[in-house]
Amino acid sequence: MKESIRSSIKKIVVMFIASLMVLGLIPVGLLSLRSVSDNNDGKFIRLSPVLETTVSAKSGESEIPGSSYSENCLPAGHYYDSYMRFDIRELLEKDVKNITNVKLRLIPIKTENNSDVPITVSVMENNTWNADMDYNSKPSSTHDIYVADIDVKSSQCGKAPIEVDLTEYIKKYISDKREYISLNFKGKGNNSATFAGASYEDSAYRPCL
Repeated sequence: MKESIRSSIKKIVVMFIASLMVLGLIPVGLLSLRSVSDNNDGKFIRLSPVLETTVSAKSGESEIPGSSYSENCLPAGHYYDSYMRFDIRELLEKDVKNITNVKLRLIPIKTENNSDVPITVSVMENNTWNADMDYNSKPSSTHDIYVADIDVKSSQCGKAPIEVDLTEYIKKYISDKREYISLNFKGKGNNSATFAGASYEDSAYRPCL
């Protein structure tokens, strides 16, 4: 009888500890998906792009060359320039002092020739571009603000995300009451990298802030 009671108690304790472990792991997983944080009310916000497009990076070419391009992906590099816009209006009422971390998260799908591809990320001054633009109608990048150079490695494609810190830029946009932020992705070498887009079939791969 005593052994039966002890056994039951042990099972209850094990189940209780397991429950605590699960409860402890769930928030960590959720937080890893969300990059905009506000410490005052504990909110973590995930923002998806509201517009994205790719155009030829070659002067005079209105069509995008290459058979690797598809509508649910964003290539950037030798042949391609890609653009992404986020709606940040839900952040405009936030106190910028409480926003501690804003990151752009991208998942590379593949690189041309299995090479490592350097990509420059910039914040665009122009927020009036549209998805139908081509090389001749894309906005000038003269006043774009350099953010970072990212090195897309073939070994991380489909596996590891790339994160770009945009905290200070988002804070500035919130202070200025700007409703949208646009980003430009340009290649620096002779190869291209392809990222999952906002309509990529696996939602876990889609870009976000």
